[in-house]
Amino acid sequence: MTVEKSLQQAQELILGHCTETAGEIVSLADALHRFPLAPLSNRAPKPAFSQSTRDGYALGDPGDQNGADPQVLSYTIIGDIAAGDTVLPPLGPGQAVRITTGAMVPPNTRCVIPFEICREQNQRVHINRQDNRVDDSFIRKRGSDLPAGRILVPAGKPITVDHLPLLAGDGYDRVKVHERPKVSVLCTGSELIDAGQGKPHRGQKISGNIFFLEGLISQAGGKCCKLGTVGDDISSICAILQRRQAASPHIIITTGGMGPGKYDLMEQVFHDLGGKVLYSRLRVRPGKATLFGTLGSILFFALPGPPPAVRLLFQELIEPALFRMQGADSPLPRTLRARLTVALPRRGRSAALILKGGVLDEDRGCLTVRAAEKLEPIDCIITLPPHCRFPQPDDAITIHCPRFRRVF
Repeated sequence: MTVEKSLQQAQELILGHCTETAGEIVSLADALHRFPLAPLSNRAPKPAFSQSTRDGYALGDPGDQNGADPQVLSYTIIGDIAAGDTVLPPLGPGQAVRITTGAMVPPNTRCVIPFEICREQNQRVHINRQDNRVDDSFIRKRGSDLPAGRILVPAGKPITVDHLPLLAGDGYDRVKVHERPKVSVLCTGSELIDAGQGKPHRGQKISGNIFFLEGLISQAGGKCCKLGTVGDDISSICAILQRRQAASPHIIITTGGMGPGKYDLMEQVFHDLGGKVLYSRLRVRPGKATLFGTLGSILFFALPGPPPAVRLLFQELIEPALFRMQGADSPLPRTLRARLTVALPRRGRSAALILKGGVLDEDRGCLTVRAAEKLEPIDCIITLPPHCRFPQPDDAITIHCPRFRRVF
């Protein structure tokens, strides 16, 4: 029985069947783009000590300035403190120390005065009273940037480059993150051969989908196991998938063999494997002939063979599943509006949602998009709703952009 879904229904169904992967501990060097199993919090305040923000003098309380010039404050210099020094002389009234940027301020410091507004003579530093500073001037107080307990990386968000120095500075050298989902890929079609098998004979071609999907899976945080190519033979396809099923990957993806033709065998294969079909058609072009179901705990996607369809369907259906398995709180592509710059190739109105690869740009602060040319890498997916009029240049249209990748 054919089960048809809209794209939104399919996405909701897929995410509802995703289970988060277990945790593993990795080095901070290997944590980039990984999702923490729990929020990562600042364990110590940042900065960990109050420090000078200028080269100058750390001043104590002015003390008794009787007998001095009423327009000038004068302090006795009792030492020097450099960045990294840990032995700090406490300041008494009327005392000061020379201090460098980043150095820990000594006890009883009232403020720091930069060198350029001071005058030093005979181990004393003199400051005009109008240049005197309020308490804590030029001091970065302990915990003023980040108090202890502040969340550095929330659960559901990936660790980015900007998180790494914060985590390292807080003493993290290892972090607990979600395991990368394991994904097996099989490309079907008697016309296909694997790369490295020599020159294709007439009527054959080298399978590119397997490398295409490996890259897309890696980009979305998964680990790909390439099962190679197999001809249009039910028993051969079943044998390969049964062996792989025993290894318990999180996801199995096949390409080709979907449709109404004599050699479109994947629905039959899936039934023979004992799979549960959750949908077998989508109201989407390209990608109408697409199957999703479960083999026990394994999510199974049977995609059509053409690479453009594979690319679009992966971003809309499989990438969100991979992100959800890694604990992402917002796994679906971002929906944005962009101004169309070039008319789309004219076709008749469709009863299905149309997906097209798009190339983004920016014009005076506005997001713009055009359809990608053949073989051109894409930045986004242009979506045209069912029965819509054909959009023209300067029309605002809806696009889907990959989650966790910056647009501009």
